[in-house]
Amino acid sequence: MRYRILAVALAGLLAAAFVVAACGVGPPAVPHAVSGRTDCRSCHATGAGDAPRFPQDHRSRGNNGCDDCHFVER
Repeated sequence: MRYRILAVALAGLLAAAFVVAACGVGPPAVPHAVSGRTDCRSCHATGAGDAPRFPQDHRSRGNNGCDDCHFVER
């Protein structure tokens, strides 16, 4: 039973990944240079300089890992 639940969960995650890949839907890319900018929270927590504010589910996250999801041109 436990393996069946895991298999269904894995299938769901894979299906979601294929939809995202096929539709081009996902987290937005970083539209600005990041050289010299190491503190994403300094602008995105407050909206400084018209930066989009963090979504509610990002508020507890730190700076490490933003580029895990958001594409950053280097």
